[in-house]
Amino acid sequence: MKRVRTPRKDPVAIAREWIRKKTDPPGFKEDTYGDKGRGVKTLYKRRQGDFLLQYIGPLVSKEEGERRETKESSGYRFFFSHNGNQFCVDATKETDFLGRLINHGSQSGQNSVMKCIDGHLCLFSTRDIEIGEEILYDYGLKKSQLPWKQVLNCEVILF
Repeated sequence: MKRVRTPRKDPVAIAREWIRKKTDPPGFKEDTYGDKGRGVKTLYKRRQGDFLLQYIGPLVSKEEGERRETKESSGYRFFFSHNGNQFCVDATKETDFLGRLINHGSQSGQNSVMKCIDGHLCLFSTRDIEIGEEILYDYGLKKSQLPWKQVLNCEVILF
C-alpha cells in the first residue's frame, strides 16, 4: 500500500496560531548543555521550514533595550529591525516560554532562524531536525562576544 502524504500546513499560519494561543507548541523540552547551560531540544522530528518556538518578552525600543543592557547585561535581549524601526525583545524575565533558552549555533551548526511574524519573533527550522537534537540559531555575534567564549581578566591576589 502506497503511503499518501497529507499536504503541509503553512508554517507561518501555524506560527500565528501559537502566537494567538500564547503558549509553546508541544514537543520541546528544556535540557542542560555543558558550558552553554540551559537549552532546548525537540522531542519530535522537524521538517525544514517548520515553525518551532516564539521568542517572548516585552517589546521595547532599541534605545531602551541598550539602556537595560548597560544597566544589567542579561543575555536574553534580542535586538532587531522591523519595517525600518529598531526594537528589542527583553526576555530577561523567566517565563514558561522556551524560545528564550535557544542557544547559539555557528552557521554550520545552526538549525533555525529568527523571523518576525506580525511583530512577534518566531523561530523556524532551516533544515530537518532529528528527535533529541538541540535547537540552535546564530545570534549574529562574533565568537569573542559570546559570554561563554570570553576570557575573564582578573587579578590574582595572594594572601
